Amino acid sequence: MSSNGPKLPKPGFGLTLQRSHSGLSYSGPDSPIFLNQPQWSPDILKCEECNRDFDFFVRRHHCRRCGRCLCERCSKGKAALKRMRFLDLVRQCNICLAQSLDENQKLTQMGRLTSSIRFVDVSEKECQVFIDEYYTVMVIQRDTTPPIQIHLNDIKSAKILTKTHLNKTYPIGFRVVVNDEFDETSFEFLLPEDTATKQDQLWIKSLQIMFALIFEKPNNEQ
Repeated sequence: MSSNGPKLPKPGFGLTLQRSHSGLSYSGPDSPIFLNQPQWSPDILKCEECNRDFDFFVRRHHCRRCGRCLCERCSKGKAALKRMRFLDLVRQCNICLAQSLDENQKLTQMGRLTSSIRFVDVSEKECQVFIDEYYTVMVIQRDTTPPIQIHLNDIKSAKILTKTHLNKTYPIGFRVVVNDEFDETSFEFLLPEDTATKQDQLWIKSLQIMFALIFEKPNNEQ
């Protein structure tokens, strides 16, 4: 089981390493989990956070996540920025730094999604479900039919299914609605009641984290 979040894509999977003034990063397969790197603000006269004047002693820097032009005091933190596929620790403003640290933990938790979990679908057939390590597709495998691949970009809505017992609520499955060319298709999966484990429930909780990242609103819409 992977526990370190997104892996560096293997050669031949559309991987391109690139170094820019922002740092070393890679472009990989299209995934709704990852974010585009921002355009940097122009070199202005004052820090966009604290309004300090830039001069010979107060130098300009840029946050790699939001792209704002900032003084060193307002952008002194460096951390991994996994959602923008940086391989280096990169400079970020205080607001973005806290967000990136939180997301890095979430991506680490999502690493367990690359391990397959046994579910029962609406037709009461058993299947194995997992997410590919680049967060592009959900794969449903059955013994008698070819695998089904649901592209994460095509998921219109998702819901974690829960059950309450003795005043305790716990996850038991999930439902996704997928857009295709002509229609919408709903998929629902439940954990087998007789064999579900705590690890299975943790897998669903990680799936819930992934859905939250997929459907989050951009900062300017919040």
